[in-house]
Amino acid sequence: MDNSRGQLELSFHPLTLSFRDRTLEKEFKSFNDSEVRLFNKIGIVLSYLAWLSLGIFSYMSIQQHFTQIIQVIVLVLYPVFTLNLIVLNTNRFGKYYQLMTAVSNGLAGLSVVVVGHIILENSILAICGIVIVSLFSFFILRLRFKIAVLTTLLYVSIYQIALIGTKEIGILSLLLWVLLVTCVAGGNIMERANRKTFFQNKLRRIAEAENRDKGEFLNNMFNLVSVPIIVAKEDHQILETNPASNELFGKKPQYLIDLLATSERRRMTLLKGFLKRVPINNFEAELVNKDGHIISTLINVNFVEREGQNISICAIQDITDRKKAEEKSTYLAYHDTLTGLPNRLHFTEKLKSFVELDQEIAVLFIDLDKFKMVNDTRGHAVGDKLLQQIAKRLISCVSRGDIVSRIGGDEFTVILLEREKAEVSRVVERILEEIRKPIFIDQHELYLRSSIGISFYPSDGENIEALIKNSDIAMYNSKVLGGNNYKFFTNSMNTSFEERVGLEEHLHNALGNNELVMYYQPQIDPKTGLMYGAEALIRWIHPEWGVIPPDRFIPIAEETGLIIPIGEWVLRTACKQAVEWNDTYGRPFHIAVNLSIKQFVNSDIVDTVERVLQETGLDPNILELELTESVFLENTESMIITMNKLKDLGIRISIDDFGTGYSSLSYLKDLPIDSIKIDQSFIRNLSKNKKTTSIISTIISLAQKLDLKSVAEGVETLEQYNYFKSEGCDLAQGYYFSRPVPVDQIASLLDRTEWDVKQSNDNFSVVLETVEVVAK
Repeated sequence: MDNSRGQLELSFHPLTLSFRDRTLEKEFKSFNDSEVRLFNKIGIVLSYLAWLSLGIFSYMSIQQHFTQIIQVIVLVLYPVFTLNLIVLNTNRFGKYYQLMTAVSNGLAGLSVVVVGHIILENSILAICGIVIVSLFSFFILRLRFKIAVLTTLLYVSIYQIALIGTKEIGILSLLLWVLLVTCVAGGNIMERANRKTFFQNKLRRIAEAENRDKGEFLNNMFNLVSVPIIVAKEDHQILETNPASNELFGKKPQYLIDLLATSERRRMTLLKGFLKRVPINNFEAELVNKDGHIISTLINVNFVEREGQNISICAIQDITDRKKAEEKSTYLAYHDTLTGLPNRLHFTEKLKSFVELDQEIAVLFIDLDKFKMVNDTRGHAVGDKLLQQIAKRLISCVSRGDIVSRIGGDEFTVILLEREKAEVSRVVERILEEIRKPIFIDQHELYLRSSIGISFYPSDGENIEALIKNSDIAMYNSKVLGGNNYKFFTNSMNTSFEERVGLEEHLHNALGNNELVMYYQPQIDPKTGLMYGAEALIRWIHPEWGVIPPDRFIPIAEETGLIIPIGEWVLRTACKQAVEWNDTYGRPFHIAVNLSIKQFVNSDIVDTVERVLQETGLDPNILELELTESVFLENTESMIITMNKLKDLGIRISIDDFGTGYSSLSYLKDLPIDSIKIDQSFIRNLSKNKKTTSIISTIISLAQKLDLKSVAEGVETLEQYNYFKSEGCDLAQGYYFSRPVPVDQIASLLDRTEWDVKQSNDNFSVVLETVEVVAK
């Protein structure tokens, strides 16, 4: 409708005064058609009566001219009037009614001239007749300005001709032209005024239609829109509510302000806005719905004037679901989905805020030892449940206000607020103790240990990057101690950490640069005194740093995954050497090779061993693989399957460090093993503790009953050697016989059978040089 109004223009043709807009002109003519027809009919009826009166008057007063006047009336005027009346009363010939009107008026004018000027020879009567007919014809056709002007011109012109030669011509001509000008000018003004009125009426009708449509649209929108809308008076009294509002709030209160303001403080805020009549946009508020539940809403209020009254229109949008979604999104962005703990982003932001507030804090970096092995062997489902249990235990160890976070994998952090060093130590020791406790998941009994590093703000770092880095460094230092330990950061750790990073960089090239070498430690049969075989032990001889002990680079190799290629190299090198010894000395010379947990779990160890045996040609019975006890404690079923496949190849399997685990005895009956190595911690205390002696005797006896070989490692004295010999131990190794030595030094020990080496100058009874730890 707005477009229709915009396209209408009040523009006239200069001659005809018709609308330039042909559509508007057509509508104007159609709109005034009935009125024009009515005026024309009235004019014809009056013409009938006027000429009938003239006929009667002529019969009574001027009988000498009666015949001529009747002829004009009957033969000319009445037929034309009758025909025009017929045309005006039928739609069939409607398009001719204007023409007939012009013809009938023209003939009437001519008849006046003939009767008044020719028949009666009375110019005054003719003039009066023409004036009446001209005016009548113009006003009858005032909406057809062109026809009226032409008709009047025709009457005047004809009468001008009729007056030629008369003495009154000057005065009459002046009167007639004044009449013409008056008709033309007045008609022009009247036509314009009439058309303007029509145009304004049309605009009014369009506006009314628009308002009616808008009213219907707004009413429909008010009732159908899903957003609750409330209309209130200036005093906040509610006038109207739409169905959506009734659905949300049920029975509405009397005043809008009572609905929107659930607290006095909010009431004052809203009242200020209402008093100023300033629109209130996107005002968040918690309101009570019809069920009594608190919902989150977005309120918009606008102020308008309607029928002289100030009213407010309030739209209330229920954004409860959106707020919940935003809260959930925020929660997911700042929390770990598995454990529900704050995540790395949350941890760093909290840490940053504490630093900005210059608040003293302790940052704990916690890493779970051997978690990846549990995750790989037991499955991710068990690993996830394990992490959830650890998260709960960590929370139980800290106070309210402290922050426990999981920053990824098996790494957790804790922020302790306002704690002295002694208090932090107590919390950390409690954490270590809680993590060490057995964890029961899906009928599995699992054991974990952890390594913890601690840094303090501001003493150990003035920004979050330094605090995290230093607590991480401290954690690695505690891990070097074997796990289940904690370390406070010290500046000296930076040096050791940098050394460790350097070792890692060089270790990547050590294998390719032939910097790794094999050492061997003899294993002696106490019954015969002969060398039964040897355990293969890796050493790293760096061109600049010299000999690097295994306890420094093996953990790095396990963390970086380099243990897989290094372990395969160790296996291949040891097997080749065993083949050479067997060929040289003509008797079985057994070789023992250690496998790390990552080798056993993360690589296809069965295919690797089979391939190495085929490449080297070693008799599988000569090879013995040593596994630490912790391997079997993680996933016994999976380990047994792998071990059986290895046994099918013909090799032997030994448990290293036996007695240090939690549940070894319960697994012995199911494990396809051939020997057990008694941990050297028992042997070291052999002469100091009778209970230790009993334990060793029990282990040896247990091995004999289970048809397993027993191996005593870490034998350093003749007394220890004689004890194991008397207990029936199958094999012994240690510094008493020989430290790990290069391959060329083994030859001197192969034929030796007597091991009485307690002389004072014997360098095998003690460790004189760098401590060499067996690589497990």
